[in-house]
Amino acid sequence: MGLVKSIVTQISLTAGGGTAAVSGSLKANGNGLQATGGSVDVAGNSISTSSVWSANGDQGGDAGEITATALPPPPSVGTITTTSSSAFNVIGGASSSLGGTGGNIHVKASGNVTLAGNMDAGGQGANETGGDINIAAGTGTGSTLDVQSTAYIRADSPGTTSSDGTIELSGCNVTVAGELDTRNTNLSWGQNTVTYQGSFTTNSGSSLLADPVNSYGVGGNVINCRCVDNNHDGVCDTPVSCVSSPSLGGTVTPSATISPTAQAACS
Repeated sequence: MGLVKSIVTQISLTAGGGTAAVSGSLKANGNGLQATGGSVDVAGNSISTSSVWSANGDQGGDAGEITATALPPPPSVGTITTTSSSAFNVIGGASSSLGGTGGNIHVKASGNVTLAGNMDAGGQGANETGGDINIAAGTGTGSTLDVQSTAYIRADSPGTTSSDGTIELSGCNVTVAGELDTRNTNLSWGQNTVTYQGSFTTNSGSSLLADPVNSYGVGGNVINCRCVDNNHDGVCDTPVSCVSSPSLGGTVTPSATISPTAQAACS
């Protein structure tokens, strides 16, 4: 039998000095027994999309990666917006006997990030892991990361003896009205982490679902707030507390671990 070679698809779009407005699907999926997903990389001064981007694995293949970056030179401020009809998918191959690991999603802007569409970095099959999703808005005063009520963001892996992935959100002001999900019935490794300098709110009807903290100290819902540091020496004042405590509505499972940390104020 001859060697079967997997061809990895790479899609790269750059709007030099302008807006990347994507209305058509971007697909870098694997195609074949062990075919891995490729990569989708979109950059611009700002990005908006109403479409599906995917870099899924096929059958027994691992998923690839999706990256959206809006970091124009200052003083311009980049924004990223997805509508409710959009989706970013990096899902492992769905073969019941093989499966594949979930991929990675990276979203970063120097200004606002507004997400109304779903994201999925789930693994599939036995012994496969979920991927990692990292979403970062700007740290400037007024910059927001807004996960709207229509957005379901997940990095879990439901297979037997599988492990879940991670979701990380960061920005000056963070609001979650939708769902973050790194939890499955195996209850292992899944963690949601939110880091903010200004405010963090989870609205009524929202969900933060993660696995319990395991023996390695990984898992749970971890919230890193900016601590009180009145003399600006980079060390949290005692007793350690948040400048602005999180406002937690909806479902938070397990209960959040709130960690005041030394951070610069929103600029």
